[in-house]
Amino acid sequence: MFTLKKRKTKQVCLLFIPLLYCSVVSAQSQNGITGTVKNDKGEVLAGATVKVLKTKTVILTDSSGNFTVNVKYLDNEFEISHIGYKTKIVKGDEINNIILSAQNSSLDDVVVVGYNTQSRRKVTAAVSSLSGDAIQDIPQLSFDQMLQGRLAGVNVLQSSGEPGAATKIVIRGSTNVDYGNANGGNTQPLYVIDGVIYDVNNMGTSYTYSNPLSVIDPNDIESIDVLKDASAAAIYGARGGNGVIIVKTRRAKSYKPQVTLNAYGGGTLNPKLIDVTTGNAERALKLKMLNSQLTYTDLQNGVIPIQLTDSLNSSFNNDVDWQGLLIENFAKVNSEELSLQGMFPGNNMYRFGISHYDEQGAVNGYGVSRIAPNLDLQLNPISKLSVGLTMQISSEKHTHGAGVSDNPYIFSPSNFPTSLAALSQSQLDLYSGKSSRYDDDKVFSMAGSLRLTDTLTKDLTITSTFGYNNFQEKYAYFSPEALNGIYNEANDITNSNPNWTWESYAQYNKHIGLNNLTLVGGYSAYKAMKYDATMYAYGIDVSNIYTVATVPSGSNLYANSTTATKTTQSYYGRVNYDYNGKYLFTGSLRRDASSIYSPDYRWGTFYSASLGWVMSDENFFQPLKHVVNFLKLRASYGVTGQDPGSWYAKYQSLYTDASSYGSTTGIIGGGAAYPYLTGTPSTYNGTTVVTPFPYVDNYVNSGIKSSNDVRWEKYPQLDFGMDWEMFNSRLSFSMDWYQKDADDKYLWQIPAESTTGYAYYSGNYVNVRNTGLELSVTSHNLKNTSAFQWITNFNISFDKNWVTKLPNGGRDIIYGAPWFRKTLTLGQPLFSYKIWKVDGVYATDQSVPTDPITGSKMTYFGTTLKGGDPKYVDQNGDYNINYDDQVNMNASPAPKVTGGLTNTFNYKGFSLTVFAMYSFGNKLLNGTLSDALNGSSYAAWGSVAGPAGVYSQYLNKFWQQSGDANATYPRLVYGTGSTQLDPWNVANSYFLRDGSYIRLQQIMLGYTFTSGLVRKWHLSALNVYGSFNNIYTWKKSKDLVDPSLYDNTTGSSNATYPNALKVNLGFRVTL
Repeated sequence: MFTLKKRKTKQVCLLFIPLLYCSVVSAQSQNGITGTVKNDKGEVLAGATVKVLKTKTVILTDSSGNFTVNVKYLDNEFEISHIGYKTKIVKGDEINNIILSAQNSSLDDVVVVGYNTQSRRKVTAAVSSLSGDAIQDIPQLSFDQMLQGRLAGVNVLQSSGEPGAATKIVIRGSTNVDYGNANGGNTQPLYVIDGVIYDVNNMGTSYTYSNPLSVIDPNDIESIDVLKDASAAAIYGARGGNGVIIVKTRRAKSYKPQVTLNAYGGGTLNPKLIDVTTGNAERALKLKMLNSQLTYTDLQNGVIPIQLTDSLNSSFNNDVDWQGLLIENFAKVNSEELSLQGMFPGNNMYRFGISHYDEQGAVNGYGVSRIAPNLDLQLNPISKLSVGLTMQISSEKHTHGAGVSDNPYIFSPSNFPTSLAALSQSQLDLYSGKSSRYDDDKVFSMAGSLRLTDTLTKDLTITSTFGYNNFQEKYAYFSPEALNGIYNEANDITNSNPNWTWESYAQYNKHIGLNNLTLVGGYSAYKAMKYDATMYAYGIDVSNIYTVATVPSGSNLYANSTTATKTTQSYYGRVNYDYNGKYLFTGSLRRDASSIYSPDYRWGTFYSASLGWVMSDENFFQPLKHVVNFLKLRASYGVTGQDPGSWYAKYQSLYTDASSYGSTTGIIGGGAAYPYLTGTPSTYNGTTVVTPFPYVDNYVNSGIKSSNDVRWEKYPQLDFGMDWEMFNSRLSFSMDWYQKDADDKYLWQIPAESTTGYAYYSGNYVNVRNTGLELSVTSHNLKNTSAFQWITNFNISFDKNWVTKLPNGGRDIIYGAPWFRKTLTLGQPLFSYKIWKVDGVYATDQSVPTDPITGSKMTYFGTTLKGGDPKYVDQNGDYNINYDDQVNMNASPAPKVTGGLTNTFNYKGFSLTVFAMYSFGNKLLNGTLSDALNGSSYAAWGSVAGPAGVYSQYLNKFWQQSGDANATYPRLVYGTGSTQLDPWNVANSYFLRDGSYIRLQQIMLGYTFTSGLVRKWHLSALNVYGSFNNIYTWKKSKDLVDPSLYDNTTGSSNATYPNALKVNLGFRVTL
């Protein structure tokens, strides 16, 4: 099917190109007057807009700044404009040579606000914008990975640094109460690509970190507008609660056909990981620790494993650098992009492009390769009727190294191997990627639309758009016993997410004197579908897998498929009014209905209103305008919404569960060190059991009572903003204060009373609030007339997050296993850590507190504490540390301050960009260190032999001997009788870290050759560039591998795949 689609797309494009080329040639041969648009430095301006004011006909200048006007228009006035320059109106006899003066102000920039565009001067909402040029030529698979620090109020979260890994974008603070996204999450903003809904919340993937946004080549993006407050987002109703990101792709800007080739190449350097001690040094350290910390009895009984003492045995006398074995020193990355674009009379335009991106991962065997064609046609076949066709397609191939699923290593992080282990050549080849296993992860995605616009009168237009998109992924892999240590394993996971949108709306524009009115009203229908199928085979007696057909029949085989459908329909309207561009008003109303709700709760109403006042246009303000040349005040209030994550929340879940405590179907589970039998029986005496109470081989059920009255979540939001510019727009500011509530949040697992028979119930029971302040500053540090230019862009965002309503009388809701607890607590941030507070390490046995009543030393779950053990704070004074002594730390993974700083320097043809980003105020659990220590011993060594791998940079921080009073961490070695202690449990406060960091993210240097030189080479433009990305990170907590990578609900920073430095060199040439 894919081959057929690809062939058809190629054939269509080949047919269009000669037809469009012939049309352009014909157009240029018509009689007309040619003019040129330049800036005040004499440089030509390509893509400048030349508008005939009387007829509204629009012409764009070509790459040489030239345009041609039909002689019949010469008695009209023309409006000449270009982004970054002051608009100019000229008469017909003045069009030969037009000079535009540069301006610092962005007030004339066009902002996409949903079903319409506005000049930034008239926008009354909180909207942040980013030019596609700011993220061009950065070696990343998708644009979302590049937004962190570039836009105020937009926080980009990642948990893996592997190529193309998906992100989670949070706009104005998190409202997600779905712990671990166990119920679907639905936490991402709404994406709108070229006017068509692209909702990643409705898209399932076969691999944990697959990213549906990779459908767009970042170099194809013209602009990104982020709608942050309710005034901007309410027009999208129930989908706008998490904010809206509007992406506009590039279109043709020249009548002359242009062919552009852009290519770069480079690589990823090996990431900075954890320093480890290996070989004989590891052996010596471990023996020293064991001899100094084990009891005399243990030493006499010979508990030290032979693997450490027999240094002459070739099976135990090795020096394996596991990180070096699995990490590439230089992983290649390259990209090539070819595009053809042009225009012909009647404002018709075309653009076709195709790009290839290939990146090897920093971990051996990881990588991604993508081919992405795209098409944009804007045609006017008859007067007053325009037709638009856009298409983005992506075909990708991913590989995932020697590991499986989302783990890049062949071992669990909690079982870091010893360097003393012997490896066979076949194992070395597998781990280093020299020999391949079956690893086939293919993605095919598309996003397209067909739009018709009919201009009924000069004031009234009707637009109808049909959009279709789909993200399909098939991930099949084989993990041999040599890798996982248990059995041969084959998996095949398929996901498909087709959905379509139909939008029809009318727009009415009326100008009466100084009054300007725009009305929009429309209807929307949307259908989303999910199909997924999973098949796996465990313990099969084959050496490799290439197709499902090669898996023999037998036990431990499993197959499952699901289908889900959701439909919505909506009616919406908006009014924009301004008087002389000074007094501004915007109002919107939307009604949404969804199939996921019962009839009583199906419809939701969402609305907003906003006001703006351009104070600088008032007469009383004129004495100040030589300092503050523009000042606008804004205020808005509105209600957006959101679906709960589950499409079938109103229905009771049923399970085929016939299990009893300890039952099994014979499937092998667990890791290499701890295999066990698992599997849940589904039949009893040959009859399939269907029940709402799943026991899953346990003695308690985990059933969740559904909610018949599940309903829309509502997001009321209040915003006060101010935009001002100073010193002839050399300084520009935008500031917003917001209060964003999330009411009636759907909670999936609320502890139920035992008499109900259910373990949990669900419903809309939680409210959350975020308040914050955002500031964006742009500074033109030198005069426009200076040959050397320096522009600074700075943004900073402050956010405070807390829970305002909980069920069951406001009692805490605790998530996670006892050793990894998070809470929802009234008045505290989402998912605050509930952990043991530890106040150091006991220096000696005598320093452990004694119970004055019993005379016994303090215990940990009944085990007596000794010197070298954690100094737990006994919260209830019972001299026994247990789960009752865990406390809410009033700390969460959510940062309190985020932002970025960009400095751009230009001198003649040279340009230099330096970009840094920062994040402050969040707390993270050092899961990397905890996992390496907690349960990191090998069973063959015995339970008292210490960790399998030694992180050398931490050794001086552990308790070594009696009397060590300043140790940060407990002793590494625990003798016989102390194994009940759990010092490496991540729920200890000495694993809680400050996640603050500042990162020098990018340095890019480029040179654009002069137009005179380029013309001598028979080219239209030529640019060369090079960049460094992810350069250096200043971390508040030095032992966090990468503080930018963490799970945003659990807060665990377990960076198994950290980010690394990327370098690239490239060129862009236009013919």
